Amino acid sequence: MEVVFCSIPRDLFYLRGAISIFLLKNDMVPLNPYMNFDYNLFNQIDKRVIRAANNNLVRFADKLAVFLKDSPEITDGVNLEIALARDKPTDFYIAPNFRKQDMVIVAPVSHYGTECNKEMPVVYTAISKHLFYYRAIISKFVLEQGCAPLNPFMLFDYFILDGAERKSIYAANNKIVERSHELWIFGQVSDGVLDEIRIAKKKNKPVRYFDVINSAEIKEIPKEEVKFEEDLVKFAHEL
Repeated sequence: MEVVFCSIPRDLFYLRGAISIFLLKNDMVPLNPYMNFDYNLFNQIDKRVIRAANNNLVRFADKLAVFLKDSPEITDGVNLEIALARDKPTDFYIAPNFRKQDMVIVAPVSHYGTECNKEMPVVYTAISKHLFYYRAIISKFVLEQGCAPLNPFMLFDYFILDGAERKSIYAANNKIVERSHELWIFGQVSDGVLDEIRIAKKKNKPVRYFDVINSAEIKEIPKEEVKFEEDLVKFAHEL
């Protein structure tokens, strides 16, 4: 599956879920900023930090998918993403029907957000479903550590209301784990998190562990202090 960054003007924000579902159904892994960062994480973190993370995800992706209205108008943000992805394949789609459009756009180097080009490691956040309600807090924490988060409970919400087959979401999720620079574990290890640890270790990815104490405190812990859900303690040696 190709990892595809979704370049979306803000007036198509309302189609963010439909765009991710469309790409999943076409065997692509959507990196959708309006899912991953919601709408700038409710202004709880400097927008320049989010823009820097966003720019890194454009470079991280295999290709760019640009979504436009019937009257195509390239906004500053989309123009910057096209410029950042200039060496990558780019597909254009007209929303809301997602009709593929042949377009050749030579994007000038936009000055919009160019101060936000700091290199940031891309971090996959592995989270048990029991911490689903902390998903935005966890993404905010990763951004504050100078990294770009790929958060499954943000990217895919909770299986996108079953708008795409779960096997497609699982496959996309695993692809992101494989491609990310690091894996960070938050809270207890569940079956799904254990599978993600196995994928990361097979790919020799750095793995870090964090305890989520409350919405105001997340701290790194050694692997010896990691807790496991239910009957998974027998797999502690795999950390």
